Amino acid sequence: MDGSRHFLLEQQLRSCCKQRTEGYWTLLAAAAGDNRCIQQVYNTLASYTWQSNYPERIAYAEWRVFSISISRPNLLRELLAGWEREPDAKNFENPNNCTSHIYLAGHTARILFKTQQFDPTAEPWSSEEYGSKKLVPDNLINRPLKETVLILADIQKCVEVNGGALRALRTQAVEIDLTVFEHYSQLIDSTPCYALTLLIELSRKIDFRSDIWSENVLRVFPKIQDPIKLMYITGGLLNPQWKIPSWCS
Repeated sequence: MDGSRHFLLEQQLRSCCKQRTEGYWTLLAAAAGDNRCIQQVYNTLASYTWQSNYPERIAYAEWRVFSISISRPNLLRELLAGWEREPDAKNFENPNNCTSHIYLAGHTARILFKTQQFDPTAEPWSSEEYGSKKLVPDNLINRPLKETVLILADIQKCVEVNGGALRALRTQAVEIDLTVFEHYSQLIDSTPCYALTLLIELSRKIDFRSDIWSENVLRVFPKIQDPIKLMYITGGLLNPQWKIPSWCS
C-alpha cells in the first residue's frame, strides 16, 4: 500500500467527520479526533453519577462511549476506573442501583475493553447453522468454527440479517475469500452499518487494503445522513484497534 495515499485518505476522512459539530454530529467529530468535541463528550460522561437523573435519551450515553473509545480510549479507561470505584459499581449488573445512563455507559465501556477468550475444545459450530440467524449465541466467538474457508455466498447470508455471526469470526482461524471484501467495499451505502463495520475489521486479517474502504466511504459520505452509522463504519478506519461491541446493532 502507498503509505502517503493511505495517510491522505485518512486525513480526508477525518476532515469530513469533523465538518459538523451539532447534535449527533458532535459524536462523529469527537471520534475523528476533534479536540473540542472530545472534551465536550468527556465532560458529559464525567458528569454522570449514580443517583442523578438525565433528561436526554439514554442512547446518547452508549454513543458517547463509542465516540471517545475510537479517538481517546485512554480517557474512557479513566472514566471506567472512576465509575468502578463507586460502592454500587459491582459488575454493573444491577441497573436498579444507579441511573440508566451510567449503567449503560459503564457496561458498554467494559464490553469494549473485554478480551475474547477462545476455547478450541468447546463444541464446534457451523456457519450453515448460524450464518442466516439474526440472533446468535454470544459464546460462538469462544467456540471453534467447522468451516476453514468462507466465500461470498456464506457472508451474504449473514449480512442480510445484519451480520450477527460475523462477530464470532474474530477469533477463528478461517480464510475469508478476498471477493467478499471487494464486493462489500463497493456497497458502503447499502450494507447494514454493523455488518459493514465487522467486515472492515475482518478484512485486516488478510491485509485487504484499508484505503479501498476509506476511498469508498468518502465517495458516499454525503449520502449517509446518520452520523452514528458513519461513526461505526469509520471507527475501524480511524482506529484499527477499535472493535464494535458484539451486542451493538
